[in-house]
Amino acid sequence: LKLSNTLTVNVNTGDIFDYASDTNYVVIPVNEYFDTVVNTKIVSPSSLHGQFINKYFRYNHIELHEQIEGYLTNNKVEYIEVSNRPNEGGYNKKYPLGTCVPVQVGQVTYILVALTHFDNEDHAYVELSEFGRCISCLCRFIEKNAGNNPTYMPLMGMGLSRLNQTGQFILKYTLDTIVGVKDLAISGGLNIVV
Repeated sequence: LKLSNTLTVNVNTGDIFDYASDTNYVVIPVNEYFDTVVNTKIVSPSSLHGQFINKYFRYNHIELHEQIEGYLTNNKVEYIEVSNRPNEGGYNKKYPLGTCVPVQVGQVTYILVALTHFDNEDHAYVELSEFGRCISCLCRFIEKNAGNNPTYMPLMGMGLSRLNQTGQFILKYTLDTIVGVKDLAISGGLNIVV
């Protein structure tokens, strides 16, 4: 889809991890705490967040946490300290939705984007208006950092984020949001993987 003179979006099907090759950028939606512990209470092993951690950092989630924390600290990203999270294993710094953190795995750069809040029982959720803001922030991050490298992102909002909308609605909403980002230019192209 040619959305503008400076942006083409391709919609593909498949496994997002199959596109993780060469110097591609791959988007992984995560929660607002950038948690790295995969279990049934913090990060679900069935989520893309959990699959990413288990695939590349299964036995060393502390290394991933330190990489994330180092980036957020160096870039002075503001956060809220939450001292009373109900489940053990989760971190206590809550970052704004739309915050992006690049994580290098070999030649592939994964962009972790804070997409969901956690409620008092650590259930993930995002409001539709916040979802749009996350997409906008992600697009600006890709524009600034990916250069001529292609970026692949999943159709976010379909699973544990609890948007409770159809895939067709979310795809249209995502594309409409991307079109609405003023003067967006992603030279390597943006690919949405369904």
